[in-house]
Amino acid sequence: QSAGIGIKIVTGDTPGTATEIARQIGLWNPETDTERNRITGVAFAELSDEEALDRVMDLKIMSRARPTDKQRLVQLLQQKGAVVAVTGDGTNDAPALNHAQVGLSMGTGTSVAKEASDITLLDDSFNSIGTAVMWGRSLYKNIQRFIVFQLTINFVALLIVLLGSVIGTELPLTVTQMLWVNLIMDTFAALALASIPPSETVMLENPRRSTDFIISKAMRSNIIGVGSIFLIVLLGMIYYFDHSPQGMDIRNLTIFFTFFVMLQFWNLFNARVFGTTDSAFKGLSKSYGMELIVLAILVGQFLIVQFGGAVFRTTPLDWQTWLLIIGVSSTVLWVGELVRLVQRIIHKKSRNEK
Repeated sequence: QSAGIGIKIVTGDTPGTATEIARQIGLWNPETDTERNRITGVAFAELSDEEALDRVMDLKIMSRARPTDKQRLVQLLQQKGAVVAVTGDGTNDAPALNHAQVGLSMGTGTSVAKEASDITLLDDSFNSIGTAVMWGRSLYKNIQRFIVFQLTINFVALLIVLLGSVIGTELPLTVTQMLWVNLIMDTFAALALASIPPSETVMLENPRRSTDFIISKAMRSNIIGVGSIFLIVLLGMIYYFDHSPQGMDIRNLTIFFTFFVMLQFWNLFNARVFGTTDSAFKGLSKSYGMELIVLAILVGQFLIVQFGGAVFRTTPLDWQTWLLIIGVSSTVLWVGELVRLVQRIIHKKSRNEK
């Protein structure tokens, strides 16, 4: 219920038994719920489609229900635009399981029910449905985080190559350097963000509509906003280096390449908690996949810069330059942490006021 999912009991039991069970699990409140919120299968069958459509979203209990009543309920809910999941274990549940968007059969149920369903609950536990929803929502968020991270890099890399070659005399990023960036962007980022464990906080959010585009307004704002800031900073570096006494020599090009990669490195931490107000360091010690990827990016970048030579168009940098690049680029993370801290304070204040 806290996840915005409406629960309905459809049973062959008597109205009294069904109502008492609903009361015990917190689905039925004797003080606020009325007869509009419960019905018997016989009475439901007597309702016209217009009358049933008017009541179907308010119904919480259907007692003395028959298989056709369950199937009709599913179809009416779908007409109202609801995404319906049905649980069942018997042969007579097969029609409803088949018509629902998600059919959930019991592990101890009949083979007919299992074949008609999409998911089988091996432990016959209602809690497993909640766990599945939590995993599903968390996975969807992880996909969104990967898209935010990937499109931010794409946005910056595309424009930096186009505009950078106009401003500077040298191509800012070579083909081999872009291959390394693509490896970070696709393979490493996918592994890191996919390894984020599910969070119970997603169960406090309302379900998204099935028609919602995967790239939300917040994602678009983040991609364009953060990408634009990165682009301005990087173009400023190209302009500065191009007009320095050394010009765009190999050392300055190496610094530019490393700074570009480190910006994405720190932004990976921000992407990890995108859509929440949590600190980027929350639960990091348990995200072993993320730790390995972070280490792989750092080690890989160090080896490419120090030993890449002509293949990657790099020259070794001294440790002072490395520290300067890492320190300045880490501003991305600290600004993100500051923004999330302010959001947490505002959220906590508004929650206390309520």
